[in-house]
Order: sequence, then C-alpha cells, then structure tokens
Amino acid sequence: MSPSAYHRDVAALTAAHNRRLSSLDPDLGPVPVPDVDGARAVLVARGAVGIWSHQEVHDADLSALWGGRSQDLLAVRSGHGIAPVLGCLLDQLDLIRGTAAPDGDAEVVVRLPALEPGVAPVLLERGLRPVSQTALLRVAPEVPATEEDAVGTVGTRAATPDDVDAVAALLREMHESDVAWGSGYLRPTTASYLRRLAEEACARDGWTWIAEEGGAPIGVVSLQGAEEAAWATGATSLQPAHYLGLMAVTATARRHGTGRRLVALAHRAAAERGARAIVLDHAALSPLSATFWHRRGYRPLWTTWVRRG
Repeated sequence: MSPSAYHRDVAALTAAHNRRLSSLDPDLGPVPVPDVDGARAVLVARGAVGIWSHQEVHDADLSALWGGRSQDLLAVRSGHGIAPVLGCLLDQLDLIRGTAAPDGDAEVVVRLPALEPGVAPVLLERGLRPVSQTALLRVAPEVPATEEDAVGTVGTRAATPDDVDAVAALLREMHESDVAWGSGYLRPTTASYLRRLAEEACARDGWTWIAEEGGAPIGVVSLQGAEEAAWATGATSLQPAHYLGLMAVTATARRHGTGRRLVALAHRAAAERGARAIVLDHAALSPLSATFWHRRGYRPLWTTWVRRG
C-alpha cells in the first residue's frame, strides 16, 4: 500500500501516541503527524507504525556538523508502548533500506522519549547507540547573585561582535570534544560554520555572555528565546521555553566554577523573561556534558539513537 493510503491511520495513531507521551512524562511536547506523502515507506507492526523518511545532508548544510550525509529516520507512532514493536519496525527498515552511502557516511536515526521503557536493549541489539540527549530544566524564580558568582579571578560580561574569533575557537574546542565522544562530525566546512554560529551568538544582544580571565575569553553561553528557537522548544510541553544553544568553556578553565557562573547568568535571564523551561542538546556519551548538566538541574527528555553505516 502506498504511504498516502495511511493518512487517517497515522493521524489517529499520532493522537494516541501523544496521549501516551503525556502519561509517560508530562513535560514532553507533542510530536507532529509525520509527513506520510514524503515518506519512503510506512512500516506496520501490531497496531503501530514506523514512518521511514530519508534525507541527504550536504557539507553546505549546518546540520552536517551533527549528522551523516545520508540519513534514514524512523518516526514511531504507537498508542500502547514502543518497545514491543520497535524491533520489528527496525528489522523491516533494514530489509528494505538498501545499500548505505558508498563512503559509509550514513545513519539510521530514531528519536525517543528518554523515559521510554524497554527500548534500550532493542536498540543496542541492532547497533544503535545514544548519541545526543535533549535535556530540560524547569526554570525557578529569579535567584539573586551570590558572593560566589560575583568574586574570583573570572569575570563575566555580555558578548560583543569583537568576541567572534574567541567564541569560534571555544566552539571548535567543544565540537572536537563532542566528536571524540561519538556526537557529530568534522567536515571541511566545520570552521566556517562554527564561525557563523559565533557571529550569530555575539550579535544576539542581551542573550550571550562571556567569561574572561585577564581579559581573555575562556567561556561562552548563549540563549535563544521561544520564537527564535521554536524548532527546539517544542520538545517540551512547558511553555514558553528558551533554548540554551551554546555553552563552552576552554579545557584549562574547567572545574573552577566558570561554566557554573555562565549557566547561572542564563538561568537568571530566562527567569526574568518569563520562561518556564530551558531545553538544550548535549552529547549523550560525554562524561563532561552529561555530568555537568545533571548537576545544573537538567534531566533527559528525549534521546536520539543512531547507527552509523
């Protein structure tokens, strides 16, 4: 049956899926009805569907920093739990997927709620591993600066366009660390795209902050408001939400409270602007990222599982 024949069933299953997500984790945002017409196939397993879509990512695309050039994405919709049907859907996908990209720069991608029970063994048995996590913080009322935030040899200030070179270098260091922990890629365009991100962050007046020591930038954090980051903040039902898109501290300045001070600035700004939540994405397997964000009060909301090749 052609994918378009499934329109009504997929819409109904998505509604049931969202009701189940609300019960599983009330902080989860609803997922959209998948684009059935643009799908390569609609896979069926015991009252659930998996919508297989494909996209080619070129080096000219910013997303090439974080994903393979050839991506097969599986969106699962089920009103009765995912674990019992996930293996069947993935096995069907593997049977009909065909040959991966000739250079091996290909991925199978599945994004699931972090609290979805029973899926980890199914995914691991089929070669998928957690690559990134979307994490959530419920924003507390504004907290005044403490003495710890205000003293020390490290100072903080708003970013300016003069900081672009330093921020680009910080982002490069962070990205290379993420790649080393299995999240992201180094591309020929990596340096130019990280500079573009630095330019955008430094032009975001009142949303980006620098930590510096002796006049030298050693860290950066940047927020995006609900409208600018609508593509990301829909991950949570808590609205309005802000997106913490950038946070990097040079290796020599870590473990001295620099990142903590920067994040505290972002948290206060979000509270002042009425945000109910902050979401961010971090490398799932990095012991630096996962530990740091957990200590700052964030918890996993969604997990992106990937198999390369």
